[in-house]
Amino acid sequence: MPRRTDGDKIDELQQFAATAQARIEGILLRLDQHDMKQERAADGFQGFRREVAVELVALKGELAALREAQARSDTAREKAAGRAWSVVPNVAGAVVNGLLAAAVAYFVARR
Repeated sequence: MPRRTDGDKIDELQQFAATAQARIEGILLRLDQHDMKQERAADGFQGFRREVAVELVALKGELAALREAQARSDTAREKAAGRAWSVVPNVAGAVVNGLLAAAVAYFVARR
């Protein structure tokens, strides 16, 4: 087998270097494209994050308003229940008073 000459070795190394350079340039180009995509995704994510923050603030406000309305409703319900039960002693007193009046009238009529 004949020995390769220095020129053949140099040509082979130049070809290898050109191939490697082309591959590296392709990789760098793809990395730049991925960086651009990542930046766009990051920008989109930041926008989404801002929208979520705004919605969260709005929901917190609505929640506070609902809790306040519930507290007012509970207070109104307690007052209504208190008013409803405030009638019971008056009715019971009237019934007892009527029974006592009837008993007194019965005993007075018997004498």
